Amino acid sequence: MIQTLSPTSDARPIFHRLVEDGTAFVDGVATGNCDIETQHQFTWDGRKVRFCQVMGVDAEKVIANQEKHKYTEIATIKAEPFAIEGVHISITEKDKVMCSARDVNGDIKNASENVVNDADIIACNDEQYTFFIKQS
Repeated sequence: MIQTLSPTSDARPIFHRLVEDGTAFVDGVATGNCDIETQHQFTWDGRKVRFCQVMGVDAEKVIANQEKHKYTEIATIKAEPFAIEGVHISITEKDKVMCSARDVNGDIKNASENVVNDADIIACNDEQYTFFIKQS
């Protein structure tokens, strides 16, 4: 997840890794979670949580250098009317991805199921995926 904390381009976004490199599948599923500080919401991201996949071994560098050809959005969840306090991702061995966000009331918002897609970032296909959410 990349979280933008300011409308100015000189402010560095926060990168939240959801699935660590080399995470093992347990019973065919790899999962990741992230808590979101309530003061850092998705105001500068159009009030949307954007789940993304990035190709490469140094995801932070890809994001910092804005190498947009190396990452793609896989799901979006509206971050309103209540603040988001946590996100979750599940990835199956068959490349299905399920994303969700939990608001401050404890309600869970689910994105539609997607499939890992390397068509947009095929040039980096010899490297590994990292899954994150984008928060500007």
